[in-house]
Amino acid sequence: MSNNHANKLSVLIVDDSKTAREHLHSVLGQLGHDAAAVCCGQDSLNAIERTAFDLILVDLVLPDIDGIDVLKAMRAICPDTPIIIVTAFGSMQSAVQALRHGADDYIAKPIDEEVMAVRINAVLAARALRRSHQEHEKLKAAMATAGATAHEINQPLMAILTASELLAQSDNKKRMKELAAIIAEQTKRMGDIVWKLSRLTSYKTMPYTRETDILDLEASSQKP
Repeated sequence: MSNNHANKLSVLIVDDSKTAREHLHSVLGQLGHDAAAVCCGQDSLNAIERTAFDLILVDLVLPDIDGIDVLKAMRAICPDTPIIIVTAFGSMQSAVQALRHGADDYIAKPIDEEVMAVRINAVLAARALRRSHQEHEKLKAAMATAGATAHEINQPLMAILTASELLAQSDNKKRMKELAAIIAEQTKRMGDIVWKLSRLTSYKTMPYTRETDILDLEASSQKP
């Protein structure tokens, strides 16, 4: 079984057994992926700090650092990178524990090429789904912020525009002062809106139309 070039992954293998590393390297090569291999926990952490891998395969039994501690450190360095635990049947309990600490899946030794392909595709599909959800949430937040900005700024902007037009047509000094005061007041209001936008500390929305919510600037911004 081979993989097409468009789906080629950069994979890090972490296993203290040379035989296991060579076997995993061979299986990944047959699947069309590139692999780098290290034999201990510290080397794996050094590797992921230098290189952004698409996938990590790690045995929890390592000579220098406890496997769960390595997993936690990996998650701190690359929180979005899929990690598959490679384990012997006798270490299934450790694999389950690893899943609780951020591993995406586990696969039992000896490694079968077809099983490996299925597990890799599954964790990558799950990551793609998470990213899609995150992007959707970001888009919703951006649209809500844009809607709030347009809504909040439109009113003082219209007031400034109207006052400016009337000011240009007036030759009454008292009326001109009144209009100038309106312009100053609404300009300050716009400044307050910009201040709130620059100090958002949370994301709270309020209804705008039946189908749309917008950012609640007052509730979401840091109080002066």
